[in-house]
Amino acid sequence: MPTGLPLSTIPAAALCDLPLLSAQYDDRNIRSWNEFEGKLRYIHRNPVKRGLWEHAEDWRSSSFRHYAMQEKGVVEIESEWTAGERERQSQGGRRGRS
Repeated sequence: MPTGLPLSTIPAAALCDLPLLSAQYDDRNIRSWNEFEGKLRYIHRNPVKRGLWEHAEDWRSSSFRHYAMQEKGVVEIESEWTAGERERQSQGGRRGRS
C-alpha cells in the first residue's frame, strides 16, 4: 500500500485491508470534559486531515453534525441538547394533568 497519499486517492478495495485501529494505540477512560472535547475534536478533524473530506460537516454520519449543527443523525447521540429536548417533550406531555 502506498504511504503518504491522501486516502481519497487510494482505491476502496485497498482501504478494506487497513486496520480500523493502529496496534500502537490502546483504549482508555476519558476523565474530564476538557479531555473529552480534545478527543472529540481529534475525531472530527481526522477525516479532513487525512483527505477523506474537505470539511468535517461534509461527512453526513459524523457526530460533528450533531454537536456543531444540532442535527439528528442516523445514530442517536446523548448530549446536553438532546437531553433538554427529551425533558421538554416529557414535561409537555404532562401539562394539564392533575
